[in-house]
Amino acid sequence: MKKVVFVVLIVVLVVIFGVIIIQLSSKTGKVVLSTGGLENPDNYGKIENNEKIEKESSEKVSGGSGGVDEGAENGGGGGGNAGGGGGTSGGATGKVTDTAPSTCDEQQISYAIRNFNFYSICNEYNENICTNKIVNCSAEVDNLDYGTSGDFEIEFTFFDENRNKIDTKSPSYLLEPRKSGIFEGIVELTSEEGNANKEISCSYATTKIPAKKVC
Repeated sequence: MKKVVFVVLIVVLVVIFGVIIIQLSSKTGKVVLSTGGLENPDNYGKIENNEKIEKESSEKVSGGSGGVDEGAENGGGGGGNAGGGGGTSGGATGKVTDTAPSTCDEQQISYAIRNFNFYSICNEYNENICTNKIVNCSAEVDNLDYGTSGDFEIEFTFFDENRNKIDTKSPSYLLEPRKSGIFEGIVELTSEEGNANKEISCSYATTKIPAKKVC
């Protein structure tokens, strides 16, 4: 009887001891899990600090992205300006092409004629009759243009007292911009022609004036 009671006590103790071991084991596993999880009090400060850092980082990133957006908008505006420049360059290229209609006209340059002079000299006489005469017509021509040079030609026409044309002279000279030149027409009359003893007159006309393109 004592042995049976002893065995029963041992079994009861073993069962109690097993239950205690199982309970301790389950509690130990929870503690172990708590140590690595959020329920560990030591991690609360670290977690709060991490949350603050992540929050600040996210705010900085948000602010930075706004700056990037603003920069993108500003950059976009710059791109639009660059596109406008490209359009202007294309227009300039179009002007150079041969297919563009020409709007340039050729016009005579500005000039002036002044200081017209006429005189005659009898070099030889025969019984008060002039047998040899020199007649001179001259005029001063001004090139009034600032950039174009060219050949000017003046025609001098000589007439007798009856307005019959005796001779013509057409001197031509190159005048640079803003320069002047004296144009002369000279004829020699003799008694053989019968004009030396006549009254002679002279007139002038422009027959060649330089031109330039005006666009």
